[in-house]
Amino acid sequence: MSIRLSSAEVSFLIHATEDELLLVDIVAKKLSISKDSFEIRRMTGHFGNPITQCVASIHGEVASRFAEGLFEAFDSSDRILLKKTLPEHIDEHGVVYLRIDKQKLLDGRIGFAERDPVRVRLKLASPWRRSAAQVISEIL
Repeated sequence: MSIRLSSAEVSFLIHATEDELLLVDIVAKKLSISKDSFEIRRMTGHFGNPITQCVASIHGEVASRFAEGLFEAFDSSDRILLKKTLPEHIDEHGVVYLRIDKQKLLDGRIGFAERDPVRVRLKLASPWRRSAAQVISEIL
């Protein structure tokens, strides 16, 4: 079963103590996204510390391949967890939101996290035909 997306967005924050080039390289490589897709935004934190936001937006077939690869990379326990909590990850417009563990990515694995995540936003193509929950459940 394949998934059709109109777009996907991957975003994460890099704190002053983290290596920007290394993180962008690892996230891009592990999630199969071109490093050139990332837009870098420099900001200042509450206490004046530098924070970098990295955002990659991908569309069409590239986004669909990205999502398929992402779901395939989850281990069985994460697939089960996602299936059980799927309604919590989908908004009223059928957009799917996931939080990937940035530290696990550094270790070469893909899993879920709540703290300091790599955020993934998946917008399905033609969500009115079938619900996002149905589509994602079939993929898992």
